[in-house]
Amino acid sequence: MSRFSGTDLEQGKQEWLKVLDHRIDQLETAGKELAEKERDYRIALSKKLLNLNEVRSGSVKTEIAKGIEEIAQKRLDRDIAKVHYDTVQQSIYQAKIELGVIREDIMHERVQR
Repeated sequence: MSRFSGTDLEQGKQEWLKVLDHRIDQLETAGKELAEKERDYRIALSKKLLNLNEVRSGSVKTEIAKGIEEIAQKRLDRDIAKVHYDTVQQSIYQAKIELGVIREDIMHERVQR
């Protein structure tokens, strides 16, 4: 049985289409933010690695650099941006599911007429 009927279904569909458009815009913004945070992290890490001349091992240098507060903060910022990006992406999937349910309800309404 449908949650809505008639005009309510069309209105619900239009509302979810607007939500979907908005979330896609949010995903673009979050994607740009993620890319910028990744860039900032990599640049800061590279600079620190160049300054760690007393350590010869590349993997040890990397681990030491990752533990420096500035680098760790940039990595955290990047990881938070990734979580935000993934969350927006999941909300898009959810909006698509809602639209699918409404479309099924519309088809069911048409068949019943």
